[in-house]
Amino acid sequence: MDGVIEGLVNTAFDISVGKTGKITGTVKAREVVVSGVVEGSLVCDRLELLCCGSLKGDVAYRTLVIQAGGRFVGESREMKVNHPLKQIGNQ
Repeated sequence: MDGVIEGLVNTAFDISVGKTGKITGTVKAREVVVSGVVEGSLVCDRLELLCCGSLKGDVAYRTLVIQAGGRFVGESREMKVNHPLKQIGNQ
């Protein structure tokens, strides 16, 4: 995704935030790959911050990968493997 999104992004599929992409708000997805900017809350099975990606906010994940040069500022929480994603936003 390239461009700007403000608000809630909620999907059972994968999301890729391109170098010119920016999401401000809450993101819930299966897998999130960030080479652009995400600001807000993120809940996913797998998060990958690429070398030019930036995440500012809170993240709940099962797998976290940050490449050299990727930036993360915020709090992170690892989820249990059997914890359903759809319930996390309701807590």
